[in-house]
Amino acid sequence: MQDYQAMLLKGAITLALLQCTWALNSPLKRLRRAATVTKGANVGLASLKPADLKIAGSAACGSYIQGYTTGVLGGALLFLGPHFGLTPAQIGAVATATTLGSVLGTFSASALADAAGRRPTMAFSSALFVAASVLMVWTPSLDVLVLARFLAGVGIGNCGAVVPVYVAECAEAASRGALATLPQLMISSGAMSGLVVTFAVALCRTGLGWSAATASRVSLGFTLLPSLLYAALVLRLPESPRYLLRKGRRERALAALGTLRGGPCEAELTALEQATAKETKGAARREAGWRTLLEPKILRRLSVCVVLQFFQQFAGINAIVYFTPHILKSSGTVATLGSSLRLSADSAALLATAVTYFPKIPAMFLTMALMDTWGRAKMLRVFSPAMGLCLAALGLSLGSSSGVAATVALVAIALYGIFFNLSLGPVPNIYTAESFPARARSAAMTVSLCAQFLAHAMVSFWFPVLMASRGAPAVLYSFAGICGVAGLFACTLAETKQASLEAIASEMD
Repeated sequence: MQDYQAMLLKGAITLALLQCTWALNSPLKRLRRAATVTKGANVGLASLKPADLKIAGSAACGSYIQGYTTGVLGGALLFLGPHFGLTPAQIGAVATATTLGSVLGTFSASALADAAGRRPTMAFSSALFVAASVLMVWTPSLDVLVLARFLAGVGIGNCGAVVPVYVAECAEAASRGALATLPQLMISSGAMSGLVVTFAVALCRTGLGWSAATASRVSLGFTLLPSLLYAALVLRLPESPRYLLRKGRRERALAALGTLRGGPCEAELTALEQATAKETKGAARREAGWRTLLEPKILRRLSVCVVLQFFQQFAGINAIVYFTPHILKSSGTVATLGSSLRLSADSAALLATAVTYFPKIPAMFLTMALMDTWGRAKMLRVFSPAMGLCLAALGLSLGSSSGVAATVALVAIALYGIFFNLSLGPVPNIYTAESFPARARSAAMTVSLCAQFLAHAMVSFWFPVLMASRGAPAVLYSFAGICGVAGLFACTLAETKQASLEAIASEMD
């Protein structure tokens, strides 16, 4: 275990230091002077319009399903374990199936989003969500469950790759950070819903005598409702005006931009048209698609985004989300809460998990307020190390049955989730979606998300095995160290707040 931890931490530190040297010489530094928002103008939450929230919120509903799929598993494992007699390796396989599907979905999203458009790609992901939900309601065997979660993962990959790009292309520079935070808000809301549903199912299992099979089908199959809602909302979304302009469809672009802004916008479309024409003219001298990622400036920027995605996952977020009920049982929190409220062990574990998770949702509104004022890099510098302190406190609290240890565990998990949503949660996807020219944006988002999902798969599979064989505290300390390194890495990042996508793209020419 010690060898594994040392290798993981040394690898992260080495990678970060190498990237620091490269990033410090990056032309992205000039973006600190490239802000295109007038000084004194409203930015962030203050600049949002109802039409902005309606469009971005509808697009981000797919992220709600992603959050639910992640959040429900921690509670559903309490039912799936006795139903299928799962071993630690099988638990890892169930958790990892969605992530591996996400990698496949991410790769398919790049070609589909560039060929058919952003909206058709989101519609395809909604169809995958519906099909996966139907399979989860059925779930006659472990194989079908793994298949259903894999299919849901393909939808998550499709949705996760295109939604940040869609929101970035549709938003104004002054509010792009706030709107691009909505997918993370929806992920947190979906995960919270998963916890609430599994808690209700656990109560029904105790009070109504539901079997483990029924409990698992209801908790996992609940995704059918938001999947159908997402499908209906996507059909009402406009296409990205920037995508339509690149395809030469000016009239449709004008109509789409009018829907997004809630009024006439001929002047803005003309400015976008000129910027798009300039970018397209420059891109004509270069390779398009995947080969674009090999250009030195783009490759340097992509490496930054990939490192951010690895930091996000190796900071331990999905290990905490998936296995919080088990961690809280180890800390004695469940026993204390269960005896106080006369709940079963499963119900007490789910209630404690929901209590620790809920603060993440209001914290997202603070994130939306700070994203366009503090900026992306500062939020990582401040809040990533704070995540590490919470994980260290959680590790110290495990193994004790005292009331103090139980309180420390609850507070540490709650604060960890808040700090994650203020830093490594939303920033990697936002930074990737806005940091590339149009010719590389979808492909770069695909590579960045693949890095995220692969790291997610590694953590999801190995955490339950390592926790069972070596104990949770040692693994949590490793995660804490990586959070500290992420804060140091953030010192090398160039700031992109309030810069237009075209101004950022000009750095690649």
